[in-house]
Formats: sequence, structure tokens, C-alpha cells
Amino acid sequence: APGFAPARQHVDRVRVDQTSRGVVLRLKPAASISGVVSDQRGDTVSEAKVYLPGVEEKTTNAAGEFSFAGLHDEHTELQIKHADYAEKVVPIRLSVGVNTKVEVVLKDYATIEGTVYLNDVPNPKQQVSVVTGTLRFDTNTETDENGFYHVEKVPEGDVTVRAYVNRAYFGKTKSEAVSVVAGYTTTVDLNLVRGSGTIEGTVSMNGERLRQGFVIARSTADQDGVPEQIQMHISPEGTYVITGLLGGTYTLMVGDFQSAEPWSEKVREASLEPGQTVQLDLALKR
Repeated sequence: APGFAPARQHVDRVRVDQTSRGVVLRLKPAASISGVVSDQRGDTVSEAKVYLPGVEEKTTNAAGEFSFAGLHDEHTELQIKHADYAEKVVPIRLSVGVNTKVEVVLKDYATIEGTVYLNDVPNPKQQVSVVTGTLRFDTNTETDENGFYHVEKVPEGDVTVRAYVNRAYFGKTKSEAVSVVAGYTTTVDLNLVRGSGTIEGTVSMNGERLRQGFVIARSTADQDGVPEQIQMHISPEGTYVITGLLGGTYTLMVGDFQSAEPWSEKVREASLEPGQTVQLDLALKR
């Protein structure tokens, strides 16, 4: 009925030849909500999508206006989206028979950019991740030929910029946590360090060469508090070669691709000087 919220009333199961009488529907005056969406500069935002759970979405008009009528009073939030602005959720409190008015201010996205270096040299085609804490805003990108990256549409707040050394499946990670501000560009440069040490050898199980699987070399934490970890395939000949190590003490583990964890938490340890090559055969038993 006009001016009232939709109502439901539970009725026990009715047979085909049965008439149920005495069903009473108690209508409550409807709640409504109207408002205006604008940006940080005070300009109204048209074509913004406004959502109420369980209700058809609305689109703001040229004046940034929207309205919902015939509502229950249990709705607690509005969600506003626009391609050019950061998404916003606005808490609301509706009352029956009352039109609630809201003013919504959308913030611009932030931007993050910078250069990734490898051993102090700009590193092209380097993967960079921007982690926001909200999965759908997390971004992976790649540096250009000058080692430069640029990420737009980052929501305001705390984010982490992360890069890996380009090798195998793991490596030394370089991360930096920053706070970004809507409408501004934050510059985050990262310098990755890749060593020149090597550990290599054979891998066997009960005296027989392994023809598949992987070897992981994991260092103790360095001065940044981050361990270096590199994973490499075992060759069809039963050998492995792990390069680009910085040096230090490494724990070597062996595993296959069928299980999430290595077969052994610790097979051997190796001490490596910077630039050194160490021959280390790994023998497992079952």
C-alpha cells in the first residue's frame, strides 16, 4: 500500500481445496531515505550507484541526488560506488514514517608509483604488488623498461608495496608499508638485492636419484628481519642449482609438487660466503 512498508505474514501450509481465513497483515508506515552525493571539492557526482541490501539499486541524477521509498526500518547501511572514486559505505538509521536525509562525500583514489632497483640498477619487468587489506583492491603490476611502476585507484589508508627478486618461485622480498591519502600520489622506491652465491648438487632417496620435486634454500633472517628463500626444480638428472644467494647460513629442504609442505623440514645446512659456490649432495631416506 502506498506509504507503507511491504509486509509478510507466515501462514501454515494450505491444501489445494482449503481456504485459510483470519490472516492479518499489519502494515507499518514506510521509511524512506534521500540524499546527495558529492566529491571532496564539493561538486555533485552523477551516475553513482547507490545500494541498499535487498533493494533495487539507484543511480544519482545530474544533481547527484538519489532516493528510496517504501522501506523497512531494518536497513543499516548505504553502499555508494563510482568508477572515478573510492567506494564508500555509510551507516544509516531509518525510522518508520520518516524520510532520512544523508549527504555522501566520495573521496578520490590515491596513486602509488616509484622505481624498483636490483642491486641499485633500475629493474625492468619486475612484479610489484600493492596490498590494501581488501582483496578486490589489491593490485599486481610490472615495471617498465626503466624500472618504473604506477598504480592508480588505491583506496586511502595503510597499504604495503612489495617486490620479489625475479627468480624461481620464491626469493628475497622487499616491502614497505605506507599511508596513502586520497587525491595524492605517494612515491615508493624499492631496492632489491641479489647475491652471486650458488649451492648445487644431487638429490637422492634411499640411494636412488630423484627425478622430480624441488629444493628450497632458506636463510636465517637478515638485517631487515626477512629470510631469503629460493625454490628450484630438481632436474630429470637428479640435480639442482640454486643461484643468486647473498651468503650466510642456509637450510636446505626437499619436497614434491603433490604435497604442500617439504618432505623434511631440514635436510642439510650450508654456510656460504658472498660469491661462493658450494657443492652439497642431498640424501634422503624413507
